[in-house]
Amino acid sequence: MSIHLLQAELKAAKDELWESRTELERVKNDNRALRNQLVGGYCFCFLVPAPGGGQPGSLGAQFLVALKGDEEDEIRDTFRSMPSAARLRLSVFGEISLYMLLDASLPGDLAALRAFLAKIERTKRDIIGTLPEALAVKCFMRMDLRSILTCRLVRPFSNRVISECGTELWRQLCYSLTSLDDERPSPASDDAFGWFELYKGLYYREENWRRGLAQRVVVLKGHTGSIGAIKLRGSTLVTGSLDGTLRIWNVRACACLKVVKMPAPVSSVDFHGQYGPAGVVAAGGNDVGRVFLISMNGVLLSTLSGHNKGIRTLAMNGNYLISGGYDKALVVWNWREGTRIVKFGQQTNPCAAISLFGSRFSSVQVDGVIRCFDIEAREIVSQHKVQGGGGNEMFQWFVAEARRVMIATKTKIYELEYKLSSGDSCAVDLGSPPHLVSVTPIVHELNSGTLDVLKRRFAAAPRFATRLGENMRIFVGHLPALSEGKVAVEDGEGARDDCLQPIEGAWLDGTYCVSTRNPTCMSLSSDQLVVGCSDGVLYAIDFCGRTYRAPEEEVES
Repeated sequence: MSIHLLQAELKAAKDELWESRTELERVKNDNRALRNQLVGGYCFCFLVPAPGGGQPGSLGAQFLVALKGDEEDEIRDTFRSMPSAARLRLSVFGEISLYMLLDASLPGDLAALRAFLAKIERTKRDIIGTLPEALAVKCFMRMDLRSILTCRLVRPFSNRVISECGTELWRQLCYSLTSLDDERPSPASDDAFGWFELYKGLYYREENWRRGLAQRVVVLKGHTGSIGAIKLRGSTLVTGSLDGTLRIWNVRACACLKVVKMPAPVSSVDFHGQYGPAGVVAAGGNDVGRVFLISMNGVLLSTLSGHNKGIRTLAMNGNYLISGGYDKALVVWNWREGTRIVKFGQQTNPCAAISLFGSRFSSVQVDGVIRCFDIEAREIVSQHKVQGGGGNEMFQWFVAEARRVMIATKTKIYELEYKLSSGDSCAVDLGSPPHLVSVTPIVHELNSGTLDVLKRRFAAAPRFATRLGENMRIFVGHLPALSEGKVAVEDGEGARDDCLQPIEGAWLDGTYCVSTRNPTCMSLSSDQLVVGCSDGVLYAIDFCGRTYRAPEEEVES
């Protein structure tokens, strides 16, 4: 008797095990079907028959998770991500679907549901689709890029308007990206497609800058001595070298347009105008402090003598030329007439850089003292010392455009801002000291760099040496976002890890990081970064294009 009982229990255990295995196999099949849907890009929640003719397997797990979370936005977004058929056949509880719930409703319920659906339908109308094309474009012009692209995928009407009639729309978006460019690019054709393609290129350009993805690196050769100065504006590049030559380039065409043999090694340059008969270049000598004026055609116009040591920095506009020498003096010239206007003698330290504001200018010394001068009154207007400078923190770079002033040590970038004059909303009040806007720490010790004040972008590099190994890199970065009335200080725990982004992409494909090519000076434009090296080589690093992409973009594509 006991044997029969044991056999019965064994059979029951085998049956239970078989049922468990069957259930496990069904669950595996359901999971496999769900994975196939996810891999295929259809992350939707609807019922599909289970393999083998079993009961339908629920693919509504994602929606059920959203239901359990009690987050209305998440539930709404998950429901909207499903196709129409999936939404109607949605599995709510087991085999209960929306179809079954509606079929089980009473007539009074259906009338209430009909009124409720009519109310929802009124709020879901495609209002833009009922508008004239010109008015629809005006509506799209008030949307952000993500909303525009979403509308383009929703309705054929929106897609046609944006793609075929959106010339004004894409032109506005292009202008929003080029409002701070030194030269505004033009589309291949003045229609919606041409402006759209231009915007696409500009968008990728800004993303490449943000990620440090160089698309092309061109080596410009010609100088035989260390590069002493670089000035890049638009497509015109002027370089001066200690080999005693000045070269004018079209940097976009990567062509040298003019070579000028100078009377002395060149340590600083600036120019007014673009390449052509009207363009003028000012070059500072590294000998006894002479400034040479050269036309863009290569003709020496005049020589200005006013310093007893070499020229460290120059700044010029349509009327004035200002030179700062190693003799600690500042000299203002009328470069058109070749005459000296005023000399502001012996400052406490050599001037690091100068910026002109009409008939006024500001200068910064290597110890962080900013002085502002009035040329017409021939007097100093104000003096301000940046806190944190001095001692071991000698300032390396200085740029001032419009109201912004940015100065950098080897470890920090200080951003300051001048107030506007009360009587003239467009004039900068240099009489009042600038207030500190942001302080950006630099992890690496950088010896040379440049700043784009308007785009709040900078590039910098350490001295190239064999001991640095992989750290022989050039970096790009962006200053912190401005907060009204607050100083943006990125330090300690709040500092960004990606403040400095090493340049990658095309830069890593070549052998450009050589210890004998130490970066000596740099200059930025909207599209390119030009780096001058100690052996006379120039690197023109272009960020326009899509040849090199970020790893996550390559996975998506």
